[in-house]
Amino acid sequence: MECADFKTEAKQCFGGGELEIRNYTWAEPVEHVYCDPYPSMALMIKPPPTPTKIRIKRGQQYSDELTAGGIVFRPANLTLHCMNPGSSFRILACQFDLEEVFRRIGEEFRELAEAPPDVDIHNGRIASALHRVLMEIKAPSFGSNVLVEALMTTVLVELMRFDRVTHEQGSVLASWQLRRINEILHDYNGLPTVTMIADELGMSGRHLNRLFSAATGVTLSRHIARNQFNSACALLGSTEMPLKQIAYKVGFSSHSSFSAAFVREAGMSPSEFRRAQRGISSIPGRDAPVCDH
Repeated sequence: MECADFKTEAKQCFGGGELEIRNYTWAEPVEHVYCDPYPSMALMIKPPPTPTKIRIKRGQQYSDELTAGGIVFRPANLTLHCMNPGSSFRILACQFDLEEVFRRIGEEFRELAEAPPDVDIHNGRIASALHRVLMEIKAPSFGSNVLVEALMTTVLVELMRFDRVTHEQGSVLASWQLRRINEILHDYNGLPTVTMIADELGMSGRHLNRLFSAATGVTLSRHIARNQFNSACALLGSTEMPLKQIAYKVGFSSHSSFSAAFVREAGMSPSEFRRAQRGISSIPGRDAPVCDH
């Protein structure tokens, strides 16, 4: 189904499409499907308490769940299956008229029709331009229409540059990048996310996940979870630290979530593992570490 369960706060047209500030509210969890004949971008103004999950349809198959970030780009005619836990949020929606973009700005922007989807764009220039557009729509002043036109042209240029850089970064994760990932995991107090690590390396989470999987054979999310498990095992085997303290130290929000995750990984509870580890050095189910070239 096509979702239109939102209230429009403000709307403005520009040469290459339409801008709209939308307020979404769902009292209960809801799933909806988007598929529009035009490309679009959304800037999260007020994010939901729990992030929206998205699955991308390619052919007859859907991707794994992805977490929607602060800026989302969706190409034309691409189906997204969105799962909202039931909450309210506010976005700046940008819908692009490609033929008008090509006519007004240039034919080189035809690459935009082939740009891949990205549910979590990290680019300061795009974010800055969109936030300025938001200000002009909310509080229009002298020359606002002209300024919005210029800012949206900037967004399109930066989007194309971002896509090109992402692809030109290549398909190999450098050895220093692997080392830096492991340094972050070792030094971070808690549990870093893929997005946080990607920001540190200057690339998108999507691109980092692809490179990491190609380099190691496992996803970065899985590697983070394994590192979390290994850290917990080390603390359980070498210290008398209380289980609750270990849970928080390795990034769990509660002792119960730590225990449940540990049982799934090790086949035994943290307490059982601690007892078994007295005088035993091996860790059950431990994956081979990521190679540090």
